[in-house]
Amino acid sequence: MTPTELRAMAKLDDAYKKYELPDLKVILTAGEPCTPGIVRFFDEKFGIGVREGYGQTETCAVACTMPGMEIKPGSMGKFTPGLREQS
Repeated sequence: MTPTELRAMAKLDDAYKKYELPDLKVILTAGEPCTPGIVRFFDEKFGIGVREGYGQTETCAVACTMPGMEIKPGSMGKFTPGLREQS
């Protein structure tokens, strides 16, 4: 989901009561930075981690916050395993 979609959902009154997301374990977001408030909202209200990433449709996530990594709002994480920085 994009941060824009996450913000829209978080603005709804009692969104956490209107939506049941028991099977959703993680949200991967990209396209723009996600604010710490949105990350906190989904963690506190749904128990879902919001992980940011960077990539293209053709390459998937080039960098992201993988499961097991600490979620740091505003950070895209690290290179996806198997990728390395090109200089």
